[in-house]
Amino acid sequence: MDLFFQAALLLDFYGDLLTDRQKLAYGMYYNEDFSLREIAENLSITRQGARDLIKRAGVVMDGYEIKLKLVERYERHARMADEIINILESVSANEDVENQNKINDAITKIRQLNEV
Repeated sequence: MDLFFQAALLLDFYGDLLTDRQKLAYGMYYNEDFSLREIAENLSITRQGARDLIKRAGVVMDGYEIKLKLVERYERHARMADEIINILESVSANEDVENQNKINDAITKIRQLNEV
């Protein structure tokens, strides 16, 4: 998985458990593509200080993920939902109109679950 996508997921799930500065620096680096120099200037710290904040935030969130596995579960559920949608779409083509409508409703609801 892409490092930046994984970092964004970790921040989404565990960002509120970081200090405000860690969350801000981590988000600036991974979500907003700021350089360490830009982060340092925005936070009035050294470039090394910015790097340390980002690194520490990553270690903290990795620790939470090892224990709680929220991102892993989310990714597994999203994959399974996609598989179910593919199965339903393939079955839908062979059904009558009434069953096709029911299957399409189920697909819509699964997609909505994935958006949460």
